[in-house]
Amino acid sequence: MSNEVLASVSNSTKRKDPNFNKEVFEKKVQQHISCGYDKKLAEWKVMQDYNTNFFNKLFDRKLKNTKTDKNGYYC
Repeated sequence: MSNEVLASVSNSTKRKDPNFNKEVFEKKVQQHISCGYDKKLAEWKVMQDYNTNFFNKLFDRKLKNTKTDKNGYYC
């Protein structure tokens, strides 16, 4: 099987995070890039902030139990 077919099959079995917004993700990555991060590090930083609920920690809210990848699917 080609990589494209495998990727489409694996994505079809994954659940999508309803709270994940790809446009917001890309915007935040671009903000980090403009501050001097490279693309890979910027994506990692934004995903870490999203998956650890950085802002929820500040307000003592419950942390997320699941992780989301950069395409919005649960890992």
